[in-house]
Amino acid sequence: MYNGQVVVDDAAEARAAAQGNYFDNSTGAYLLEAGDIVEVVLQNQVGSNNVVIHPFHMHGGDFWDMGGGDGQFTEEAYQELQQQVDPIRRDTTLLSALPSTQAATGTPHGWRVWRWEAKSKGVWMLHW
Repeated sequence: MYNGQVVVDDAAEARAAAQGNYFDNSTGAYLLEAGDIVEVVLQNQVGSNNVVIHPFHMHGGDFWDMGGGDGQFTEEAYQELQQQVDPIRRDTTLLSALPSTQAATGTPHGWRVWRWEAKSKGVWMLHW
């Protein structure tokens, strides 16, 4: 298959399968089957201009916004959040976590988790 930028063929699928994580280094794409369900963790960090708010948007579908938290993502914090949050279906969400004090560039300051089902074939753009 060719989408105008990425060739996804048997060789790409073999590379992704060999890595065991659906990612093909050569094409820079995650290769999923229709019906696969994945969770994407968006980890925010302080930028060089101290901006730490990012709206994220996905084309070609929507996702469950599973919630988020401050600081560095941890599985423990995510599991605790799941006891409190009722996920909402969206196509855009805001990744925001303003630090209480100025921090060095690259310091983690917030995270969100999206749960997404690959419903149709194609290359779907995710951007801020």
